[in-house]
Amino acid sequence: MERIGAAFRGVPLLANMVEGGRTPVLDAPTLQAIGYRIAIYPALAFLAAAAACERAYATLKTSGSSSALTVPLYDFNKMSALMGFDWVGEFDLKHRRIDDTAQGIQ
Repeated sequence: MERIGAAFRGVPLLANMVEGGRTPVLDAPTLQAIGYRIAIYPALAFLAAAAACERAYATLKTSGSSSALTVPLYDFNKMSALMGFDWVGEFDLKHRRIDDTAQGIQ
């Protein structure tokens, strides 16, 4: 990476930081020092999520409950808002067929 930074001095370089990938993951000051102006971490979130899921489901399997989780959980209301569940509920209420309500679907 240092050779590339030196060879392309003055050209905006992008470092693709993939944890567990072929390129060593370097910190921002090091990347800047060797000539990289942008760094992306495309795998970080899904690798972290997969590790959290693995731990959460292992705990559920062994304990039979989610109450023993040591993995922090994202706030349910924030997740609902992030996923647009409020909008889905509003859409459903607005466009639900009248006969659905008559059949007991609420």
